Amino acid sequence: MADQEQMVVSPQGQKIYVQEWIPETVKGTVVLVHGLGEHVCRYEHVARAFNRSSYAVMGFDLPGHGRTGGVRGHIPSYDAVMDLVAFRLADASRRFPGVPHFLYGHSLGGSLVLYYGLTRKPEVTGILCTSPALGLAKEAPFWQVTLVKLLAKVAPSMTIDNGLDRSGLSHDPAVIQAYQDDPLVHGKISLRLAVDLISNGQWIVAHAGAFPPIPLLLMQGSRDRLVSPKATDAFARGCSARLTYKVWDGLYHELHNEFEQNETIQLMIDWMDHQK
Repeated sequence: MADQEQMVVSPQGQKIYVQEWIPETVKGTVVLVHGLGEHVCRYEHVARAFNRSSYAVMGFDLPGHGRTGGVRGHIPSYDAVMDLVAFRLADASRRFPGVPHFLYGHSLGGSLVLYYGLTRKPEVTGILCTSPALGLAKEAPFWQVTLVKLLAKVAPSMTIDNGLDRSGLSHDPAVIQAYQDDPLVHGKISLRLAVDLISNGQWIVAHAGAFPPIPLLLMQGSRDRLVSPKATDAFARGCSARLTYKVWDGLYHELHNEFEQNETIQLMIDWMDHQK
């Protein structure tokens, strides 16, 4: 297996940190989109498991995250990320022709891949989505949301604390400690991204019936305290994709980092193996 990391320049001229885990034999590719405040290298154990089943994992750090430049926690728009996802999917198709290509997103990344499916209607073999940020686990007061929306028009890149409850990431204390000690993890979110998270999450749920008829694996922990399981359920009920929906009873936000991670990751692998 070969690990590859590099800075690449997107068609839009942005320098993006890319991390790839490529097995000796590639039977499929997975383009990975990470969550808010973190970075792609937190998924190394997931990538290794995918590699053992001959799936190449091709991830990147979002703008304002990890080793990619920009104001920490600031993403100009969901549409800007859509172009980056398209860029990475095109690279996967070019380098590994004739194999299945999957898109996988977690949390903020989960919201982004669902938005990509709805707005770009991609020709991918399937989409994997875990714990999507379609709604807040605890709704913010109306006055607070209104104030953020107003300020975002004046200072979109201004950042605030993202309010993430780190204890809700996983039942495993080692995961939480590693997250806290990780110098590439930050607790920031820009006003623009905060507004996009809320408004686009609502839009995705409202337009679930317009999702293209491609395979979609959607997974959610029932005790997620970071995003809203109810919003995920609402999307699943209205979704027009070829949906496989799995609720993991009692699990927290990072399904791939729970004590049951072998089961959650294996389910993703098994699901990909069955797609054509």
